[in-house]
Amino acid sequence: MYLKSITLFILINSLSISNLSAKELVETDKSLNALPIPHLWWGHEALSVPIEQCLREVEETLSRSNVLQTSVNEEYKFVYGSKGGIRVGIQCVSQSVGSLAYINVAGNSLSEVEALRNKLAIGLR
Repeated sequence: MYLKSITLFILINSLSISNLSAKELVETDKSLNALPIPHLWWGHEALSVPIEQCLREVEETLSRSNVLQTSVNEEYKFVYGSKGGIRVGIQCVSQSVGSLAYINVAGNSLSEVEALRNKLAIGLR
């Protein structure tokens, strides 16, 4: 409920409030209730390679999994991509030996999100 209220508050404040009637505000609230709740599956894989190689392996694994890579943030060692309605974010973190890949997959279909997260984790092993 709190998240819905914040979302409604942000949505209303991003619109011209003077142009919205009470009926339109109620309809906006109803449409927020109709939105599916996204699912988030995460995990991590320890890799015995340096962080630069971790990023390359993440990019290759995303490509093999048909995830469209939309950006790579070199500063934070983060790769972001999407596949249909599913969003993927993987960050490589340096460790004393090797690196660690944090995998985050989010979307509306629990089974698809879980399957893609598992596929990416196996692909990075």
